[in-house]
Amino acid sequence: MRTPSISLLAFLGLIACDGGPLPLEAEAHVATTPGNTDKVELIVKAAPGVDITAGGTTENTGESPNRTFLIPKSKMTLGTNMLAVSAMRASLGSKSIGTTTAKIELGPKMVLHVQGADGAPNEGTFTCPGAMCGATSIPYAKSGKMVLSVMSDIKTKLTIEGKSMELAAGAKTQVDVDLVAKLARTPVTQNEDVVFPLMLEGDGAKLTENLILRGNGMTEIAAREFAKAGSGPVMFAGEPASTNPPAAMVVVGAPFAPLVVVGTAKTFADVDLVGIGTQTERKFPCPNGTILYIDLDVKVVNRRTGASVGQKTISADRTSCPPIPTTNPLKSTVREDDTKKVLADTFLKK
Repeated sequence: MRTPSISLLAFLGLIACDGGPLPLEAEAHVATTPGNTDKVELIVKAAPGVDITAGGTTENTGESPNRTFLIPKSKMTLGTNMLAVSAMRASLGSKSIGTTTAKIELGPKMVLHVQGADGAPNEGTFTCPGAMCGATSIPYAKSGKMVLSVMSDIKTKLTIEGKSMELAAGAKTQVDVDLVAKLARTPVTQNEDVVFPLMLEGDGAKLTENLILRGNGMTEIAAREFAKAGSGPVMFAGEPASTNPPAAMVVVGAPFAPLVVVGTAKTFADVDLVGIGTQTERKFPCPNGTILYIDLDVKVVNRRTGASVGQKTISADRTSCPPIPTTNPLKSTVREDDTKKVLADTFLKK
């Protein structure tokens, strides 16, 4: 009997190994199940009885055509990740194979977890509503100190409020935040959001995102800080002296708000003057009782120098005597609109 040639045997072997193409699809997204938020869920669609290799492990689909893999984010990098998937099925001397990839972008919202640090001062709280929030609220001190606990699912470098630090995957890092220093860049509007720009760097990627906290904490801190102008200058770090006519001021001590903004300031660094309000009372007798007028005496100082600029008394809103007898005085206070107009006309440039 004639023996087949080597080339013929090789050709027959190729036929035996070729079982045809194997259907294979894969998609990846961040896992949301409890205990797995530090992982990526890789869903692979193939066929029953197929060995699938992904994330360094191999599993057989069994009777199901699909298989799900949980891959730690710590094995990935910041930015674009291409997850390789391969599949093989061998039967009766034939073999089918398939390969594909699943793409996932890992940005700050997908890897960072921010909350208040253990033992951090807690005299007020911000609400933390975003995807990066590891707790629903973050505490701070009235002095402006806030201490964060930041954890990343991957190794990366974090920059926040001018501070940079290396974050190890899965480890908590404490970050001290000076909210008083942040006042210089904080809008004076009534918007209660306070924004902390973040930047993550690693493996050639550089991504930015905003951590947004909500609450009136910055307004309360600003009122506390500007009230100090009554006994001396209140300056921000690196702030130059200003020789321009005053265009904006804030008032503390008014009865209707912890901080009243007068003029054209955009941020708290734009504030030129500070009004320190003190409430004074005067009574007006009526046939059926008494009206108690609560006026506002405002001492105005230059924020940057502490020098006295002047003083103004704003009268409470006029009101009518009570129509029926009453034992309790009818109270009347100053109006916010009157306060802003009187102080702007008196102390700010026209």
